[in-house]
Amino acid sequence: MSARELLNLKESLMYSPNQTRPRASTCLLILISSLLCTLAACNNDTHAPTVRLSASDSSLDLRDPLILVFSESMDISSLLLGGMLASETDGGVWSATTYPNDTLTLTPIGGSWNGGATQTLTVDARDVSGNPVLTINKTYQVAPLAFNNFQAAEVVIGQADFTGTNTNLYSAAGANTLADSFGNPAVAPDGRLFIGDFSNDRVLAYAQVPTVSNTNASFVLGQQDFTSTAPGTGRGGHDGPQQVFISNGKMFVVDYHQRRVVIYNSIPADGSALPDVVVGQPNFDSTSSGCNDRSFGYPETASVTPDGKLVVTDGGNSRVLIWNSIPTTNGQPADLVLGQSDFTHCAANDDNQDMASDATPTARTLRFPGGSWTDGTRLAILDSSNSRVLIWNTFPTTSFQPADLVLGQGDFNHGTRNDDNQDGAADATPTNRTLNGPYAGVDFNGTQLAVTDASNNRVLIWNTFPTTNFQPADIVLGQSDFTHGASADDNQDNTADATTSARALDFPSGVLFYRDGLLVTDGFNYRILIFRSN
Repeated sequence: MSARELLNLKESLMYSPNQTRPRASTCLLILISSLLCTLAACNNDTHAPTVRLSASDSSLDLRDPLILVFSESMDISSLLLGGMLASETDGGVWSATTYPNDTLTLTPIGGSWNGGATQTLTVDARDVSGNPVLTINKTYQVAPLAFNNFQAAEVVIGQADFTGTNTNLYSAAGANTLADSFGNPAVAPDGRLFIGDFSNDRVLAYAQVPTVSNTNASFVLGQQDFTSTAPGTGRGGHDGPQQVFISNGKMFVVDYHQRRVVIYNSIPADGSALPDVVVGQPNFDSTSSGCNDRSFGYPETASVTPDGKLVVTDGGNSRVLIWNSIPTTNGQPADLVLGQSDFTHCAANDDNQDMASDATPTARTLRFPGGSWTDGTRLAILDSSNSRVLIWNTFPTTSFQPADLVLGQGDFNHGTRNDDNQDGAADATPTNRTLNGPYAGVDFNGTQLAVTDASNNRVLIWNTFPTTNFQPADIVLGQSDFTHGASADDNQDNTADATTSARALDFPSGVLFYRDGLLVTDGFNYRILIFRSN
């Protein structure tokens, strides 16, 4: 029945000459009026829906879903999610609490948000009548990870079990083996894991961060298959790949023996991917070293600020090179140098710049720097041979700029390993504030700082970002307490065991916080361990 026909029926009922008093037809009249309003697109709902969040304050538990309950049914097709939390979910699931589609549940992929991080969430949506909800714009501090001293790892990559300690599973290389790994692994935004397999001259890629031990890689870069291990040259080859870093949709691989960093302009999706840009060499076929603004001695690690500054630790030249933007051409020169006053000085701890190593370090010198981390504001460098971590509280803007803070030493003029009393001589045991050759692994999750204290065979974790010199660490992995330092020492008798375990380490050299876990590159046990938050 059309709207005109319904209107005519309404008029005939209202003005019928035979009708003397209200009858049951009144009910019909009400029904018809309702239908007329519907057909005429009458809609009196002009009120914006309200919303209630399960985490109403600024804190979000590590593994709890975030639930949004709206005051009425929502148009699910109108949903727009933004912010970092949105990228960590599968887009949310609608359900009914009081009305159909009034509840949106955001569950983190893999069961956990990125622990310790400050995360944002924006939500825009409309109800079924087209009224927009007041835009949700929330910032949450995700709970930090909780670890215990000497905690056991839950997953191992590169070995069949937690006791294996040999390269390539005592056999030949395969999709589930490693032969030396140094530096941090990397995880792409879609969850794919990339690991530099140094002595197999390849980068292994996994479809996701493994949840079970002895997982096979999905594809390999630098080799034609999983069993080939010869050093590669040219654009497609790797020779001693170390740290892998992912930022701004690009992937960076430090190719140690070829003295270069290669840049993939998009994160590789399969083994056919080739890098697009090379830094440290004029082209993909050169492997020369040098002390200038375009060359490396031996590069160790790379990191990138959110706004695109590239940081490379040039261990062989005792310096750190910085590019103010991600290089787009081969051999692009660096813009800034730390550890030296200019690009032609490369001696260790050379504060007076006479091209000879000085006896003591300073706040602006370096001696074989390894790891690097930055959030674009702060910069941390593992100054390996000075057994310290240097921290700049604001990102450097001039060459030779001194650091603001030092860990592992009481001041900037000490550089001896495990020197808790700062007498210039190594002590018999480490402590919670000393270091012994921290090599390549450093990462920060927004709350906690992790450093690989490689030659003490442990990982140190500060539960808040350090603010004072010589600040002690809060947690140790790889040892039962802060005074043990032997490798693969599960029984803690200060002697390396014949086999290792899920909680012992041998020269750890990489760390990466991811979701509710910490990935640790356990270099001389030829494996990656994954520790889960309690």
